[in-house]
Amino acid sequence: MTALRLLAVGMLASVLSFVGCAENEVPESDYARLLIGKWEVTKGDPELDVGSVMEFQEDGKMTIAGTSMGKEERASAVYKVEGNKIQFTLQNGDEVEKKEPLTIKKMTRQSMVLTTKWDKGVECEFKRKK
Repeated sequence: MTALRLLAVGMLASVLSFVGCAENEVPESDYARLLIGKWEVTKGDPELDVGSVMEFQEDGKMTIAGTSMGKEERASAVYKVEGNKIQFTLQNGDEVEKKEPLTIKKMTRQSMVLTTKWDKGVECEFKRKK
């Protein structure tokens, strides 16, 4: 009976530690894989209002939809993750504009914090939407 109790306690501890890891920061090597999906802005910056959505696709394409400085915006881009930086280039028809990279300051499976050089380190917070 004691062995059965020990086994049950061990299994419970394993499950709890796995669940607890879900909100731990992930290593930089996982950023590219975990970035894929839709992310909603929960704390905006001057360029991206709360409620805006950024979607990162596996094929390196990115879309941004929402409001910027009170104006409805939609943009397409291509991106690449290099370490903790998201390099991206906006595409608007024939117009292409390479932007300063976004820096991933913190990332978990359900949230992330990005900073930008052009906003002098202002943090923009996101939660996973999908």
